[in-house]
Amino acid sequence: MKKLFLSLLVATFHIAATILLYRERILHHRVESDVVLFLLPFIAASAGYYIVLTFKGSIRLRIVGLFGAPALAYFSLSAAMLYVLNIYGS
Repeated sequence: MKKLFLSLLVATFHIAATILLYRERILHHRVESDVVLFLLPFIAASAGYYIVLTFKGSIRLRIVGLFGAPALAYFSLSAAMLYVLNIYGS
């Protein structure tokens, strides 16, 4: 239950960061780099998911976390992009 809560917390921060950065790009043109907009939050979310998934885990769980963390970061990025593309357009 604790891992689920922490995973939802990481997802919330990832989605919020992506929405805020995309909003700044659309409205104020402050974020010009796709690396800052997409890659850095994705890497930070992947690291957060990996820490959550592998906290006090076995070696098998750590290996699964290597693949699961980017997959979860992809899903939270997809959720954020669904929101911002509906609000701000492409």
